Amino acid sequence: MVGGAVSVAVVTPGTRTAEILLSRWVTREDQAHARRYRRPEAQARSLLAHAALRALLARQTARRRWVFRFDSTGKLRAMPTVGAAAAEVSLSHSKDMVACAVSHGGAIGIDIEAHRPRAYDAIARYGFGPGEQAQVARHGPAAFYRIWTLREAMGKATGEGLALAADGRDHIDAQPEQGCWTASHPAGSWGFAHYVLEPGYSLALAAPDTGNRWRSDRIEWIDLSAQSRSSGHLLSG
Repeated sequence: MVGGAVSVAVVTPGTRTAEILLSRWVTREDQAHARRYRRPEAQARSLLAHAALRALLARQTARRRWVFRFDSTGKLRAMPTVGAAAAEVSLSHSKDMVACAVSHGGAIGIDIEAHRPRAYDAIARYGFGPGEQAQVARHGPAAFYRIWTLREAMGKATGEGLALAADGRDHIDAQPEQGCWTASHPAGSWGFAHYVLEPGYSLALAAPDTGNRWRSDRIEWIDLSAQSRSSGHLLSG
């Protein structure tokens, strides 16, 4: 793989890039997975997220064909069809954005959430730790989405999913509000990143046991517009 410790791509549905990614990179297994969603808009976002992840993997590994599987914990696994080791990946989609990440050295979790009205105080009381609840009470929706997306990203990185995202324990400190940082937990060190994207989306990354490799200059943001124009179709795969 090339680039930094983690490669990230964000794509907006309905754009020319999204249309080309869908036409070039969707496989029949992606279509089967998307049909698990009941709403057509969720199906469309799932297809785009998988297409973007396939394009990102091809760019970062020079391998075009990957098999996506969800293990018993619900964690996404990306396996090459021939040779090479599995890739550490994560994806997320919310409203009008999809996001995916490929790690170059260990587990990764990504989450993206649109900021919209919801009972965030009640959700915080149900799933957050007492310190995190205090942050939400003090700073409102901005703190809620920061904590929620980071907790979701942690759950995706470990495979624990919502069991970790809503376990009622404190995981996320109050600072910093945005950027890239490391933090210590009883289970080990974590690398975190949180960014507010326009218009009104929180994007979070979480990686356990990061050592010295977790820095903002090692998060590589990939523009898939060029990759979306790669020749060939994968639907027959």
